Amino acid sequence: MPLTAAGFAAELAPLESTDPIVQAVANNIRTAVKDSGVEHEIPGLKIYFPDFSKAKSDATTMASYTKGCQSILPSIVVVNAHFLLDTEAAIRSFGLYDELFKTPYLRNDACMFGLVKRVREDGNQWLQKLREFEQEKKSKQRNEIDELTLTILFFCAHEIGHLKDGVDGGQFVALLNKAAPFENRSANAAVKVRRHASEFEAYGFDLPGWKGAVDPQHEVFAATEKLRLKVKEEDEENADWFKKEISADNAAVKFMIHYLKDQAPMRRSLLIRGLFAASLYAWYDDFLTFCEAMNVPRMGTKPMLSFELMRDPEIYIRAASLFGDVHRCTILRSTLAIQEVLNADVNDGPKTKASDTFLDRVSALWSNLFGQDEAEKDESNQSWKVQSARRHLLLAIHMDTVVKLAYVGASMPWMKEKEEQRGTPQLMMIEYESIDQSVNRLKRMLGIK
Repeated sequence: MPLTAAGFAAELAPLESTDPIVQAVANNIRTAVKDSGVEHEIPGLKIYFPDFSKAKSDATTMASYTKGCQSILPSIVVVNAHFLLDTEAAIRSFGLYDELFKTPYLRNDACMFGLVKRVREDGNQWLQKLREFEQEKKSKQRNEIDELTLTILFFCAHEIGHLKDGVDGGQFVALLNKAAPFENRSANAAVKVRRHASEFEAYGFDLPGWKGAVDPQHEVFAATEKLRLKVKEEDEENADWFKKEISADNAAVKFMIHYLKDQAPMRRSLLIRGLFAASLYAWYDDFLTFCEAMNVPRMGTKPMLSFELMRDPEIYIRAASLFGDVHRCTILRSTLAIQEVLNADVNDGPKTKASDTFLDRVSALWSNLFGQDEAEKDESNQSWKVQSARRHLLLAIHMDTVVKLAYVGASMPWMKEKEEQRGTPQLMMIEYESIDQSVNRLKRMLGIK
């Protein structure tokens, strides 16, 4: 029998985290949600922050268990305290450096993977050090949990959006499970990544030479469509969930803009910093899990994924697992959310054409902020906008890998058909951009040496 609200309370309340930062964030979020008036729309709304390691039995069997955040109808949001602490570690690690280009984790992929491994293997000690560092550099404009509170509030607002839509079990993040098998069904994989590629294309993230994957009139699209018909029912269910995730994302952005509208403009930058750090960390966390499981040597300063995919194109099928089953790409979601938050204050860029790429559009939008010297702007109101715009652009640029995986993965059925017709395998080399290459692209775009 499904648990009632009282049943979930009895299950979750004893597990509530006792970590002081988790408790402080939880109190801040509950206050913000109460002040928003959303409880009038969702009577009895409760937000829990359980430490599932305190469960007396296997926590993963609990009806309320989630690795990240989830909604439970009619009025419950659950945030796994361990997920919150990992997010805190990511945000504090990036938060040690105010200027984007001085962040050491962006030197190369090895540094990003190193951060993920440090949090995984030495999370408690590393987090304690970060908290001590933060205490030493606190400013009047920013207390130690502002960024974390705003970021987790955004995640909770997504789940609240699910509750408003009557969606049970909705989750903002779908963390890659290293114990679960990766996707191995070519039809499901191709259809899944085509759904993502189509959304990328709609926002201006295209891949020249591969647009046939999302063009209903093209033979590449037709080859994947043949496979989709074999899994039509499951695909339609997933497509419906995908729309629900988009609706919840929109609700979260609307909630945060309304919440921040009467606050100091700089607080928008704290949310942007948090979303930037959390999404980039989450992507590399999933990517490291994938690379380790697939034995892809991507630990050096230069990406090796290109060579592995050329050697074994079947990895493209497994790579569909990086996108989750029904969730949008995490980096895309944060990129779009940051744009909406930034656009609330910076909206005087030149007009752009609908045919422009996403980078063309945002480059024009933030063009009045480019090339400004932080050393001269640190005390000005423009400083946070400059740094926020750069974080936004870097996330958009670093969409490179997910965009290529989606477009090429969605083209695999067509390539298989051509291989069978030809009787020989197709050798294909696609370069996947590392984080330092994305940073260098951003610097060139900004005219920074």
